[in-house]
Amino acid sequence: MESIAILGSGFGLYGYLPALTACPGREVVLPARYYKRFRERSELAEFSNRVRWERDEHEALSTATGVVLALCPQQQMNWLDVCLNQRNLHYLFLEKPLATTPADASAIQDRLDASDKVIRIAYLFRHLDWTKRVRAFVCDGANGDLSFRWRFMAHHFKHNVDTWKREHDVGGGPLRFYGIHLIAFLAELGYDRVAHSVRRSDGAMQLDEWSATLSGPQLPACSVSVSTASAHSDFSAIGYEGRKQTCLFKGSSPFELDESVASNSNIDCRVQILSTFCESAWNDPIKIPLFYRRTVELWDQVERAEAQIAFPVAA
Repeated sequence: MESIAILGSGFGLYGYLPALTACPGREVVLPARYYKRFRERSELAEFSNRVRWERDEHEALSTATGVVLALCPQQQMNWLDVCLNQRNLHYLFLEKPLATTPADASAIQDRLDASDKVIRIAYLFRHLDWTKRVRAFVCDGANGDLSFRWRFMAHHFKHNVDTWKREHDVGGGPLRFYGIHLIAFLAELGYDRVAHSVRRSDGAMQLDEWSATLSGPQLPACSVSVSTASAHSDFSAIGYEGRKQTCLFKGSSPFELDESVASNSNIDCRVQILSTFCESAWNDPIKIPLFYRRTVELWDQVERAEAQIAFPVAA
């Protein structure tokens, strides 16, 4: 049985724990100090017999065969050396963004590529059904255009939570924390150039958005827009071929499941997606997907393009 330690008592518990227990033959290892948080979440009680408790993080790592680092970018960087040097850890599941900046992410990617471990970074869009339709359009619609729009009110704005996820400088915000999902997906499709990138925000956080235009060889021109302080909640992927418009996906969230699945209120779509993501470590013979490197390179281009533009800041 594979035993996977989880470091991170937030999304690590309510996201990764049920996702891993849905994978056959997997056991979750947790540090004892997470026990109080575990008990406070009643929905996790059914997984108690799949959890093994250890004294602390180091004990958990020393008895596991893999680890999930469900931490903020800086904490993830702090633990990464420990995990890479731990010989018993064969599987590393990392959160995005990989680091607070593209430069730091590139340095980390070098270390990951040099390791002999199976690495998975939580760029989750590739595991969503609607991306199949986008891939098909990209293959057939090189003369057209592609557009993504993602709008919602982030939890930290809606509830006025002081968290790193709202701060661009530490890896948060509409570009580094949310937009990186789109950057990774586009990098995997082959997009490798950025025409422009604009990030806008104000001190009151009534405006917090990022938009960009990207291109790639034999690929449709692509525009993206991410707003994390919007009164509307929707995600759309639209293909354009001349006057013809094709809706590739439209829903309240990019993580919304197909209607037949979403109608079952007992399914948490993020957990199901995470479970598929985790299973890829065991089912896919590739240790480190090649597009991880391209993701960091495209992210770097996005931020360099942004640095060359005097974008407006709301008063």
